[in-house]
Amino acid sequence: MKRWLLLLLSLVPVFAIAQETLTLGIFAYRPKPVMAQKFDMLGVYLTGAIPGHSIRIEYLDHAEMNTALAEQRLDLIFTNPSHYVQLRHGNRLSGALATLQTLENGQATALLGGVIIARPDSPLHTLQDIRGQRLAIPGAGAMFLGGYQTQAFELQQVGINLPDDAKITDARSHDKVVEAVISGAADVGFIRTGVIEALQREGKLAPGALKVINPQQHQNFPFAVSTRLYPEWAFAALPSVPEEIVKRINRALLFITPDMAVAEAAGIHGFTIPGDYQMVDQLTRALRLPPYQEVDIRASDVWKRYDWLIFSALLALGIIIALAFRLWRTRLARTREAERLQTITDTIADGIYVLDADGRLTLVNPAFCEILGYPESDVLGRIGHEIFHHHDGNQLPLEQCQLFTTVRSGGAYHGEERFRCRDGRLIDVEIAARPILDTHGNPTGSSVNAFHDITGRKRTEAELEQHRHNLEALVEERTTALSIAKEAAEAANRAKSTFLANMSHELRTPMNAIMGMTGMVLRQTGDTRLREQLGKVETASKHLLHVINDILDISKIEAERMKLEQVDFLLGSILENLRSLAGHRASEKGLQLHIELPAELATLSLVGDPLRLGQILLNLTGNAIKFTRHGSVTVRARLVEIAGNAVSLCFEVADTGIGIAPEARERLFTAFEQADNSMTRKYGGTGLGLAISKRLVHLMDGEIGVDSTPDEGTTFWFTVRLRRTERSVAPTVTRDSAEHEIRHEHAAARILLAEDEPINREVSLCLLEDCGLCVDTAEDGQQAVDRARSERYALILMDMQMPVMNGVEATQAIRADSLNRHTPIIAMTANAFAEDRAHCLAAGMNDHLGKPVDPEHLFSTLLKWLRKGDNNS
Repeated sequence: MKRWLLLLLSLVPVFAIAQETLTLGIFAYRPKPVMAQKFDMLGVYLTGAIPGHSIRIEYLDHAEMNTALAEQRLDLIFTNPSHYVQLRHGNRLSGALATLQTLENGQATALLGGVIIARPDSPLHTLQDIRGQRLAIPGAGAMFLGGYQTQAFELQQVGINLPDDAKITDARSHDKVVEAVISGAADVGFIRTGVIEALQREGKLAPGALKVINPQQHQNFPFAVSTRLYPEWAFAALPSVPEEIVKRINRALLFITPDMAVAEAAGIHGFTIPGDYQMVDQLTRALRLPPYQEVDIRASDVWKRYDWLIFSALLALGIIIALAFRLWRTRLARTREAERLQTITDTIADGIYVLDADGRLTLVNPAFCEILGYPESDVLGRIGHEIFHHHDGNQLPLEQCQLFTTVRSGGAYHGEERFRCRDGRLIDVEIAARPILDTHGNPTGSSVNAFHDITGRKRTEAELEQHRHNLEALVEERTTALSIAKEAAEAANRAKSTFLANMSHELRTPMNAIMGMTGMVLRQTGDTRLREQLGKVETASKHLLHVINDILDISKIEAERMKLEQVDFLLGSILENLRSLAGHRASEKGLQLHIELPAELATLSLVGDPLRLGQILLNLTGNAIKFTRHGSVTVRARLVEIAGNAVSLCFEVADTGIGIAPEARERLFTAFEQADNSMTRKYGGTGLGLAISKRLVHLMDGEIGVDSTPDEGTTFWFTVRLRRTERSVAPTVTRDSAEHEIRHEHAAARILLAEDEPINREVSLCLLEDCGLCVDTAEDGQQAVDRARSERYALILMDMQMPVMNGVEATQAIRADSLNRHTPIIAMTANAFAEDRAHCLAAGMNDHLGKPVDPEHLFSTLLKWLRKGDNNS
């Protein structure tokens, strides 16, 4: 209300005195009634800002505005940028007083561009698709910057020149362009930015009724756009308007704010300081639009008309220049070569001589004459082998000389020879020879040879060789002994690695059958006594598997083959898994298991090895439950430090158990040691858990320790250093939830199970079919490949060691075929080393499951890859 009152008050002097009228011409890019509804208030506002004057507005198209300017009926203009550039050229306009700022969804901009529109179902997607199409534009003459010129410039950049390369029709206005495209009268249309949003705001265009071709993203620009951005409309004054009036209008325009009635009526943000209209000038020049429709002939025009003639002339000129340059370079190279050779021969201390293709000396340096004792005149023109080059002290024919034949064929030579001096002495020389090449790089048969006397050095080397022989004799015995010991150690290490790998495979394979068949019967039987007996078998099997894993872990750690994974996980998921694994054991002993985890840590996304971190916690928690008769076991986690992306955490496992004597604590973290050897008999265990935990903690850049009071309890603590990640991490899926989701979301998904061992195949088949999957089986790798070539599968489980064709070969064959090239393939193997997993992934498999197969791990892995398969399909 206050804004309207101020506006009315500003009109009081208008009606109090006689008014001088100034005419403002506004370019009507939309229907004139719509333009009047938007900008009539601007005339009222400017009238109030200029005492003694009134503003009268005329809404004109391009032709009408040009006529009005020619008849000198306009004092002010408000038009699009390209029209302003054209009018400025022929009407001596002032520079722009201000540039329009539009408003969309509360965001202001002083820029505009062009939009290329089509129906949503149109097959047109790129700029190149527009060639030859029916094109609607908002007015004849191509005078709209946002409605024609910006789009034409973009098309020109990809080789499409308008109007020649499209069927253009004049729709008369931007609104009519939209109607023509929607009705099918045009395949594609040009409109300026903001029209789509304005029509939607006015209720004349439904969202999604049009699609934008070549959409662009410009920072802080609120409209759909297909082109570069240019300054918005310009407000300018003709030279006839007094300077004081121009200043008042300028101030009034810049004073407009979005909450003023004039801005609300026009749907704009206001006006700002003039933009850079030079880029609009460059666009009109490129498109040869007024005032640049008649320009000087450009180089591109000359090239387009006379390209073949220019090309021929340039080619001929290039050939002449190349030949001249080649001649000059050859002469220069010869001059430099002569100067270089002369310098070498005069200054170098080594003997230098040049041989021609027949082995005759054509050049020698002073050092040559000094070393061998020959005057230059006695050797030039003579064959070198006849004078001084005697390989073994006797004259050697040219064709048998390795040096001569090597350089003659274009090779370089470096070696030791014997030369005969003029006084008959034989000297040892070290000689290097290189062939002389012609301008094409081919050997001419001539060579440059350099040598120096090494007779003294050879004598010294002979003496050193004798001393070396004596020294080698002294150390030979010890070296032999060390070599034998080293070979024995390496053989033992290889035997150990082979034994562990074989033991892992041979133990895990029957364990998979035992645990799998036991679990299968447990899932199917309701007999209470049988379930109890099978439960004991399952517990004993898990204990044996735990022992096997501990032995393999400590072996890998000692061999420095233990490597930690770096994957995303939630700390809360680790402790929830610990609760599910250890909670039942605690309840069986009547103990309370407490897990204290701050809320901010429960959802903390980390990068590290969640399996090994969980293994440490499970080892410590299992020991606490084992050695606690009554009371509770408490697991705590707390934040120590955050430094950038690095996170330091501390974990504590406290119990109310039997405690540990001070003298026994030093042995706790040693392999195969316990606080008291009698505990092995009473409580069981291998004594490896704490040793493995300590090594794993050190791999995580942490420390581990223990505080204990006998008969009161023990607290094990450890720290780890992990990395924080901003990526979203999904909570760990439990077996029940994974199995439930597979049964309900992926029922009837077809799976291929490749397993040669019948019992393992039966166990896996039972687990897969129980959760609703359709399973095809293969007994060897070749069968798996054959089935994969005839059936598309959601997922493939692949055993590694199979007859006929192993898992790696089968995977590579499947990946080479198009049907299941991208199907997830998961390895199932009893090999437990990290390099086995790496070997599977390198062969093209996506994941790895170790045997014995844990149903929980199996179901969570299946769900993970079935989900990914859905996302990729």
